[in-house]
Amino acid sequence: MASPVFQKDIVQFKRKDGYWIETFKLDPKDEAPGLVAYGLDTGIVEFLDNPLNTRTSCHNSDWVVVPETAQPRSSSEATVKRYLEVSNTPITEILESTNETTGWKATKIAHLDSPVAVTVADVDNDGLNDLIICYNYGKDFINCNREGGYIAWLKNPGRANLDHGVWNLHYIGRWPAMHRLKAGYFTQRTILELIALPVVHGPRDLSTPIPVFLFQAPTDVLEAPSWPRSVIDDSSFTIIHDACKRRFTSNEDIGLESLILASREGLTWLHFTEFGWKKELLNIGMPVAPGQKPQEKDFWGCESVDVGRFEGDSYAYIATLEAFHGPGHFVVTADFDNDGNDEFLIALWGPSPEEPGTISSAVECQGVWYYKPVDLSNGIFAKWKVAPESAARIATGDFCGDGRLSFATISYYVANYYKSPDPQVRVYSNDFAQSGKDIAAPLFRTAFRNNEALVCLPRPSSIEHRKRLPLIRLAEFRLELEILPPRGKRAEEESADAIKVLYGSMLVDGQNIPKEALSVPDYSSASADIGNRPYQALEKGAVLLRLIRVAADEITWPDVHNIPLRPLLTVSPPDGPQPDWQFRRVEKDKDFWNLIGFDIRFNDQTPLAHLQFWAAGPETDCGLHCHNDAIFGEVHLSLSSGTGNGGIWWLPTLPTIDESEFKIPNHHVSDFKRLPLKKLVEHGPIWYHEITSGKTLRRPDSTVCYPWHKWQAGNEGKHMDVWMAVEFSPQWLP
Repeated sequence: MASPVFQKDIVQFKRKDGYWIETFKLDPKDEAPGLVAYGLDTGIVEFLDNPLNTRTSCHNSDWVVVPETAQPRSSSEATVKRYLEVSNTPITEILESTNETTGWKATKIAHLDSPVAVTVADVDNDGLNDLIICYNYGKDFINCNREGGYIAWLKNPGRANLDHGVWNLHYIGRWPAMHRLKAGYFTQRTILELIALPVVHGPRDLSTPIPVFLFQAPTDVLEAPSWPRSVIDDSSFTIIHDACKRRFTSNEDIGLESLILASREGLTWLHFTEFGWKKELLNIGMPVAPGQKPQEKDFWGCESVDVGRFEGDSYAYIATLEAFHGPGHFVVTADFDNDGNDEFLIALWGPSPEEPGTISSAVECQGVWYYKPVDLSNGIFAKWKVAPESAARIATGDFCGDGRLSFATISYYVANYYKSPDPQVRVYSNDFAQSGKDIAAPLFRTAFRNNEALVCLPRPSSIEHRKRLPLIRLAEFRLELEILPPRGKRAEEESADAIKVLYGSMLVDGQNIPKEALSVPDYSSASADIGNRPYQALEKGAVLLRLIRVAADEITWPDVHNIPLRPLLTVSPPDGPQPDWQFRRVEKDKDFWNLIGFDIRFNDQTPLAHLQFWAAGPETDCGLHCHNDAIFGEVHLSLSSGTGNGGIWWLPTLPTIDESEFKIPNHHVSDFKRLPLKKLVEHGPIWYHEITSGKTLRRPDSTVCYPWHKWQAGNEGKHMDVWMAVEFSPQWLP
């Protein structure tokens, strides 16, 4: 196991305060993110622009290291060991600067009374991320400003206007002691929402439950005097210090974003369901000690929280600090070593035991610690101290533009709490992980586009080990996308109930004929069930869908709304509203439903296939069509045969080539050819092929010639048919 190594670069020193630091990309085209940093005492909010975005040549080799022989002029400057100097700036000028000690240009974007928390979102939908900030906090949380707690958003003016003064401030709302903000899509997927979390109810009140607010962006965010708000909860929490946001999936929230709160009451999952807001206590954290009282400055429970990924499970563990206000102030999970699993960092604010006037203690009170999960089932982590300096919070990002996650900190310097000597902003550059640019090909890239999920994946020939990506839980099954390298294998204990090949060839143990994307013969069916047998990719490798049964018992569903549905795909960082993950009725008064799906491409943007899902009730005619505008090749795989004998019906007519012939021919029910599809049965191509060459028959406009066909739900069962449509891009058709 490699030890983590981070190289410290000082971005700012001789600051007058320090509390918050946030990763922020001013423009989505920027090569690397910058930082937003500020403290409560001066209230000056600054954007620190990454030098990779402000120079004509954006490479770390252009960051000149100031020699160690350069003698600082004061004791505080003696802590400055390394500078990233703009190459034509004299060293003396660098040392006399108060906020531009490196090539990171500091721009004041706001000057506010005691700003506390910030969250990032594109509030006005102009393609640039804005900042939502709370301020006018007061002296401290005991003596918070009863009339303060303002929330507002700062409009990003864009790089061209960055030097034109502070950013325009737009009011959202207020409540005393406003302390943490999370922007996202919590109750629906189209309108930006904001969850606002005061730390306490009000001045000198540590026992009255806090109101947790939901603000929803108005139609005109630039002109609205405020945002409409509602109360999520006002009876459960007495002190809330922090929260983490994720798309924690469940059958109820259908992938909406939700929060885990770190409060005096412990860790609580707060999420929205079809029945309204729901809270679930996950852990009480540090228990109440004998004699502790709510109204006293006695603290228990949890202070900070984040969730870590491990071995493909996006929510494998929760990292937390206990209790409020201990030596730890912040925890963050991220994959720093590029092995696919998340490590976590904790920020300790101070003081250091070596600090003058500090009582020596064996307890670690200052710096940043790095924890790596080794054996989660037994709670075994390896840990290293990776920074000795005071850290109020931690921001993570690829600050060096090399495909490796680094982290940044700001010293804790807040009146009435702790004032770190010589508060600084520092970037700790990742110096040990394999460059993400070197291993980018094997990684999945995901995004939300046009109300669907876009998944980009490496070609099997470019990877050495198998890769998998969870997509969705639907009906009885969990669907995963998997890539196998050439000759890559799956053992029996890691197999699946069924597979659908999308690319390449593979052989299932005990079968002599390789499975391919379109290996089922035309106008016929075959089972995709492999009974958890081992399988292996052939020379080209393979891309496939794995179907793993997750229901305890076989079951069908009488109504579409009862069908289990849960998106499993996550996009990090979130890049907009999630798709509308629910079945939508296709035709009025027809028990016929569609669920949008996944656009699957290789990393070079070559389209592979499109997935979507359908459901229909007994005897539903899902509509005769011939795909006269389609260039794809479509096959179906049944996920649930609730109507008993539902499947594909088609009319065996001559190919329709001329556009004037795109009319449903006269027909009788007895004219149809029928292909019932039981659960986990797929069909082969149902389109025409040229007689001599066997190639797909296409019209002059390149559309594929299909017979008139439809899904016809059966009459032998009273429940729903559920099936998957796989639409292969034209270059993969014979």
